[in-house]
Amino acid sequence: MAKLELNSVNLSIQSLYRMFRDNEFYVNRQYQRKLVWTLEEKQKLIDSIMKDFPVPLVLLSKRGADGTSYDVIDGLQRLHTVFSFIENAFCTEDGRNFDMRQIPRAAQAAKEDGRRINSDDDSILNPDECAAFSDYTLPITIVERASDKDIINIFERINSYGRRLSDQEQRQAGLSSSFSRIVRQLSCEIRGDASEDNVPLAQMPEISVQGVRTVHDYGISAEDTFWTKQGILHSSSLRDSLDEQTVADIVACVLNKEPIQRSKAALNKIYDPGQKDYEKFEHSLNKYGEDDFKRDFLTVFDHIRLTCDRIQVGTL
Repeated sequence: MAKLELNSVNLSIQSLYRMFRDNEFYVNRQYQRKLVWTLEEKQKLIDSIMKDFPVPLVLLSKRGADGTSYDVIDGLQRLHTVFSFIENAFCTEDGRNFDMRQIPRAAQAAKEDGRRINSDDDSILNPDECAAFSDYTLPITIVERASDKDIINIFERINSYGRRLSDQEQRQAGLSSSFSRIVRQLSCEIRGDASEDNVPLAQMPEISVQGVRTVHDYGISAEDTFWTKQGILHSSSLRDSLDEQTVADIVACVLNKEPIQRSKAALNKIYDPGQKDYEKFEHSLNKYGEDDFKRDFLTVFDHIRLTCDRIQVGTL
């Protein structure tokens, strides 16, 4: 990997929020996970900012030739937490909301979206607290020019430290293969969060999974997914992409024309370009045709889902 051109800046939360509202932040679903932080994790970050504690840097990569928008390489959960707190998606640990009137762009967005602006002085941060929060600067590192391969390499290295991705998230992260692509697409179709590979950060809540014990206003209810309704997976398992791992197992068995060994090692080999199984399953899928495989898989899956629904309501 050639030496990258990096630019380090400190940007205030208010400046970052303006960029967010202008749809300058994008998420690449080929390697980024969904929104997965718990309420407690979000509140701890907000508390750190309110106490003026340092927080980890955010890593961005310029998109396109004009460089007016950015892919979020590292810091997705933190950025979304900050922006959603401003928009009153959750409160502080002591039960108070940010006063959106202190950031005109936030108040304007709330009005346009038909959201209520909390003006109860007893349940919102005071003006000084809001000003301190808005002026807090986050350390930002911008990758000025980088290939997709470089960005994926960076992402993988970052996630080898600290809080690790789940096994399946690591397998899928940035791997541009026919097998990984079909698994990602089928998993999204089954969950109900199919989208383009690159989506604005503002749209991430719509395609993220809401758990039973979470209070986030996300678009996909874990309890309503096929996997949870049929008792195949616990709702919390979707946070770690175990549904995608299940799809990967099924796809591999279909392509193999018999069950594969159900183990972490066996699945890892299918995702590892250096292994014979990688080439074997890529060849099988390309021979079948990705579009044809996706169509046939979803046709069979829809029949299974319909049968399960009829059994549950007693109409079979």
